[in-house]
Amino acid sequence: MTIYCEPVTHLGRKWVRLDIADEIPAAEIKTRLPSLHWRAGSHEGLMPWRENWLAYLQAKLDGLAEVSDAPQPGRRAKRSADGPRTDGLKRRRSSSQSPALPPEYLEQLRQRNYSEATIRVYVSHFNLLLAHTRHRPPQELGPAEIQAYLEYLSVEKGVSGSYRNQAMSAIKFYFEQVLTPAREICPPAAGDIKTMKKKTTF
Repeated sequence: MTIYCEPVTHLGRKWVRLDIADEIPAAEIKTRLPSLHWRAGSHEGLMPWRENWLAYLQAKLDGLAEVSDAPQPGRRAKRSADGPRTDGLKRRRSSSQSPALPPEYLEQLRQRNYSEATIRVYVSHFNLLLAHTRHRPPQELGPAEIQAYLEYLSVEKGVSGSYRNQAMSAIKFYFEQVLTPAREICPPAAGDIKTMKKKTTF
């Protein structure tokens, strides 16, 4: 079972829309995603947009359903036949500057029999690293750049330790399992970076 998701704009706010299959228990979805707003009379829900939303949903719904950001089969053709959308939701334009994921990264994940859910999470995290480093070739990155990125996640974005460790695992996989020759990237443990609270001025 797959939940198809896409970022949308509704009433001037950014959301993530979820198309939820009938077979997936609605009660379980509500328990795992309490911020989800269900659309009356449909199997669609709107979740407030957040950075790294795909990895967030994959982690929240792990074991319940697959999460995909690909267009739902049949939906794109139907929209074209029906003309412009009238439900107030607009598809966000995809960036032409999307990171170029090394094809070997995905290939090695599959060769090592990682689950599809784990593959999507790793790919999402690695793409976020590439975007943060302004699309520099990943093989040019060193421990200093990796540590700076992980500090950015912990200090600036305030992510949890588990989220940061997940990002670190995705990054280490590239340097230790994909890159030839392999390189060790040893960033500090999650507990070594203290989250700094921003001061509020009046």
